[in-house]
Amino acid sequence: MIADIVFLTILFAVFAAVSFIDYKTRIIPPIFPILLTILGLAFSMMKASMIGGSLWIALGNALLGFGVGGLFLFAAAMIGRWILKKETMGGGDIKLMAGAGACLHWERVLLADILAFFIAAFVGLILILCKKIDRKTYIPFAPFLAGGVYFAALLPQEAIDAFVFAVF
Repeated sequence: MIADIVFLTILFAVFAAVSFIDYKTRIIPPIFPILLTILGLAFSMMKASMIGGSLWIALGNALLGFGVGGLFLFAAAMIGRWILKKETMGGGDIKLMAGAGACLHWERVLLADILAFFIAAFVGLILILCKKIDRKTYIPFAPFLAGGVYFAALLPQEAIDAFVFAVF
């Protein structure tokens, strides 16, 4: 469907821009999470109206995704701060994935969050083993979040259902 292609193009463009900005400046401007939230809410309701679904359910799914996307990273940041006694993740990453959750809904954003951690761990380990960085080197997280979002957004619904079944 054309609307899905436009939606994914905007979503992916936002994450590409955010990844570049985070890499260069270590900051995620607040306009991006706001844009993603508006995009997710609008697209969810538009899609529901096109297929004759409930607007309230669509809105609820987007808001649930918003909560899951942000709360998962918030919990990870708090655990990281508790274990390492320092900030391990910025608030921009948390807000960004809350916005992504509005776009992807809870199942896909949860998968995207988990994938981002695995991708970051893999890349970080390779860079440490190659002596390109040490354990204290700052690594921007937005590019890894983008990788998780890209992958989760493109998976077929059957794979998402299998993920949810495996986790819960």
